[in-house]
Amino acid sequence: MRITNSMMINQFLNGMYESLERVNKYQNQVNTTRRITNISDDPQATVTALRSRNKLTSLKIFDNNINTAKSYLKEAEVATKSINNIIQTVYEKVIEAIGAGKNEEDLSIIADELITLQEELVTIGNTTIGTTYLFGGFNFTGTIDNNGAVKPPFTVDPATGHLIYNNIDLTQVACYDDYNANADSMAKFADDIKQCIIDIADASSDEYARDTICAKALYNVRGIIYSANAALKGAERFGLDTGASEGYKKLTDFVNSLSELSDKLSDEISLKLAGDYILVTDPSIKRTETGEIDYEYYKEKHISVLTEAELNNRFNIDDAKAILNSIGELLDNSDDTVGLDYSMNDVLSELRGEMESVLSASNALTNLEIEANNKCSIQIGKNNTVYYMYTGLDLFGSGKDNLYYMIDKCVSMLKSNDVSGLSKYISEIQAAQSSVLSFETVIGASINRMDLISTRYESSEYNYLEMFSDAIDADMAQSITQLITALTVYNAALAAGAEIIKTSLLDFLK
Repeated sequence: MRITNSMMINQFLNGMYESLERVNKYQNQVNTTRRITNISDDPQATVTALRSRNKLTSLKIFDNNINTAKSYLKEAEVATKSINNIIQTVYEKVIEAIGAGKNEEDLSIIADELITLQEELVTIGNTTIGTTYLFGGFNFTGTIDNNGAVKPPFTVDPATGHLIYNNIDLTQVACYDDYNANADSMAKFADDIKQCIIDIADASSDEYARDTICAKALYNVRGIIYSANAALKGAERFGLDTGASEGYKKLTDFVNSLSELSDKLSDEISLKLAGDYILVTDPSIKRTETGEIDYEYYKEKHISVLTEAELNNRFNIDDAKAILNSIGELLDNSDDTVGLDYSMNDVLSELRGEMESVLSASNALTNLEIEANNKCSIQIGKNNTVYYMYTGLDLFGSGKDNLYYMIDKCVSMLKSNDVSGLSKYISEIQAAQSSVLSFETVIGASINRMDLISTRYESSEYNYLEMFSDAIDADMAQSITQLITALTVYNAALAAGAEIIKTSLLDFLK
């Protein structure tokens, strides 16, 4: 086969181009430190690199979200600790108030201190991070009122002193909840009284009837009166027009009537027992030889010698039964012709209905239920989210357990010198503090959880970076060696080509 000069030149050029491509390939690897520049270089490694890069991008987003959430939650944790300090101070002030030696002026001073704590409570509730309200739910930047001013999530109505949260009157909701709790207590007390009415009919002795059955009944009657008065105060604080409210008037009359019966029962219980006795007018009474009553004889027999007046001033089980029956009639309205023409449950339902109509008009209860779910969450992993913004209801509580309302009740008791009421309220304050501590624990647990996840992400990021690097990064020592080898081959090809081209030209000139 004859090999022409043209064939030699073409073969040379093909080899030179291949050498030049290898030089370019290894030069790019050295310059970019990357082994792959095109998918065709290594399809499998390219797929691995793309997957690793996507995972690294996700990890970066999740890690940024974790940092954002932690910054919000740490601020929330600080706010919660401040709330806990306020509740602790309230508890200490209440303990101080119920201590001995406190006069009306002292209680008034403590009440003013609690009012200051109330104001601080609202300030903490409106805590911001940047321009975002931390406990505003979905109300991030406040609402615009009719005057164009920005209102924070928590405000206090200057006319009523009610706490408003995102246009929901939390004080009214708390009063309504408190009213229902008092109504439930009244119902339980009433059930116990009805059982006492049954029990006294079969009392084994006057002593048992007085000291056990009647004493228990009196305790429950006083419980109803206390709870009813608390319900009336709640209706006043709610904002009902007490002068126009039929339910309020009826409940007031009910309390007055029950108080009268309570006094009668108390007086009856305070009487001594008649025991074994004989009337001085009894014809069979034993007398001495002189015709006088033989008191020594009856003293030895432990029998009292009584006049009619003295007997009437001793505990009488029939009178006690009559009083308890009157109380039962007042509770159930079993006889329309006696006492009030409505039962306890009737008047409680009527007053409750008046409060519900006010709440329905403002959609307070519906909006409150919606607001309770307005927590903001952020994704910190695949199918993994965390709350980073809570609502004011999570911070303060709702209903009768609302912290602002609880302090408000303490202030009211202090101003009315109701020290006994404060004593009973201590357990409620302690329960509120426990709720705040529980909320603080939830926040702390979320922060700790994100710290653990962040640590895991750091480890995952390292692994995926290594996987990404293994897929596309070049071995620099190998690439430089290959580049030098390719350059040597290329230069040798150029030198050989120069000889071929040189000879060809001379032959052509000949």
